Amino acid sequence: MAGCKAEYMPVQSTDGKIGYRALSIEGPDSTIKVFSDINIPRGRFALLELDTWVLKSAKGVPRILDDDGLKMLREANNDGYQWRMGGYYNYGCEAPGYNLMGTW
Repeated sequence: MAGCKAEYMPVQSTDGKIGYRALSIEGPDSTIKVFSDINIPRGRFALLELDTWVLKSAKGVPRILDDDGLKMLREANNDGYQWRMGGYYNYGCEAPGYNLMGTW
């Protein structure tokens, strides 16, 4: 294939000041950035459209965890109170046909 080129390029994270090295491959319509991921088992790969992934929850996230009916607890050894925040959520995909998992 004429004009094929792959190169490593630094990429900034959207989550803060963390940098990654990406393998950049020229695709038919745009540049494809390839990253390693410790959560993908060896011998597998994922091609993802990140804008199709969402965080889903039955209740708000984060929220005060009051499933036992108590919003705050009094601490036994001082005059303080405590409350707990958290959430129960899962990632969901709104366009599964735009994403791919495979083996090599």
